[in-house]
This record gives sequence, structure tokens and C-alpha cells, in this order.
Amino acid sequence: METSLKEEIKSRVGFKPYTTIRLATSGRDENFRSNARRRQRRQRPALVDAEFQSLIQDDFGKRHNKSHTLCRRCGRRSFHIQKHTCSSCGYPAAKTRKFNWAEKGLRRRTTGTGRMRYLKTVDRKFKNGFQTGTPKGARGPEKH
Repeated sequence: METSLKEEIKSRVGFKPYTTIRLATSGRDENFRSNARRRQRRQRPALVDAEFQSLIQDDFGKRHNKSHTLCRRCGRRSFHIQKHTCSSCGYPAAKTRKFNWAEKGLRRRTTGTGRMRYLKTVDRKFKNGFQTGTPKGARGPEKH
């Protein structure tokens, strides 16, 4: 930024380098007052002119800091980009991450929370003794 542009901004806003804010004291004792004087804060004046908002450099544009992204296995936003590991399921480890101290976490992931494509039929098959083949009357009457 050029010096002339800086001076123009200062004149528009009514720039004072720093303004001090004194903390209110109740006047209890001298020690408290001296501490309050030591704790004076400095505050910059706010720039309110819309034309010069773009000229002010703030740190909101420098936030390239997402450390976690979506995990392929569990789908949660827990996959650490630099470590290359998921903090939720432990991917790419072969075994899924689980701990007995996390009772609610186990409940969320355990058998029965998904589709159970195979297991939902096993109970019915077990009750009938895992029969195979076609049922007795399905082929029609037997011929001798």
C-alpha cells in the first residue's frame, strides 16, 4: 500500500494511532486503582467507510486449515489429511477402531444398525433347521 493512500484512509476515518480505555474503579483501595491503571487496554479505531473495507487486511482470508475430510469407509468427516488415518473408524487399518470405554460409540456401530442383508434371514432359517431343496408338495403329486 502506498503512503499517500494510507494517509487518505487516515484522514477519512479520523485516525488516532491508539486510544486508551480506562477501567472503571470503585475506589476501594489504592492498590486496586494502581492495578487498574496497569491494566489499561489499547484499542484501534474501527474503519467504517465501505469504500476502504477492501483495503484493510484481516486474517479471515488465510484459513486454509481443514485438517479432516470425509472418510471412505465410515463416511464421517474424521479422516486426517496429513496423518492419512480416520479418527472414527481407524481407516486404512484392516480392523475397525472400537474401544470398550466408548459404550455409546459401540451402540452406534454395532450389528443391527445397518441393513443386515444376510443376518435378518438367519434366525428364520435356524428355527426351521436350515432346510434345503424344494418343499415337499411344491413339485406336485408323486408318481410311482
